[in-house]
Amino acid sequence: MHYAEHDRYRRRSAAGAEHNVTFVEFVRLLTDRGLADGRRFNPHWTPVSHLCRPCHVRYDYVVKLEQFQAEARQLWRALYGSDAPAVVLPSDIHRNAQAVRTSYDVTVRYLKQLTRRQLRRLARLYADDFRLFDYRTDIYGIP
Repeated sequence: MHYAEHDRYRRRSAAGAEHNVTFVEFVRLLTDRGLADGRRFNPHWTPVSHLCRPCHVRYDYVVKLEQFQAEARQLWRALYGSDAPAVVLPSDIHRNAQAVRTSYDVTVRYLKQLTRRQLRRLARLYADDFRLFDYRTDIYGIP
């Protein structure tokens, strides 16, 4: 996606920040494009259910990064049995070691910037992911 496409979703930014996009602008871009023209996105924000096609591919294992330690160890035992060699897993996968806030606090801070309509549209866009991966929207107050 070119920066020019972002322009119709954003306020004029401060000097020197011409390519920065706010969270609200980003959500407007996602929900407008996603609902308007078939959900064609950059893979980084494409719903995972569109990338891995769980209804068309029979996966043996799905490991969630939020529970990476426990699930990866379980997968390791399933693959190699009780005689599985010891495995050392990174303990800080996808975490900012400098962060003081929790993921929940950061998520709530960003979601509070959105209107109820934007929250509903965002939830609709990622609804399949929430169902497939057992995520909850109610803890964030999303209808």
